[in-house]
Amino acid sequence: DRDGNMLLWWSEKSALQQQQLERQEQQLELLLGLLRRSGVSERDLDLDNLS
Repeated sequence: DRDGNMLLWWSEKSALQQQQLERQEQQLELLLGLLRRSGVSERDLDLDNLS
């Protein structure tokens, strides 16, 4: 049935988006860690520009 298919598609889609979000957060953490080690403080960055 169409509703079941939509539900399955939606859950797969949202799971994929969740994975992408987690990966982006990890990359952001890595980036911030690198910047911190190189002496750049988070105040020096406009974090809104990164998102």
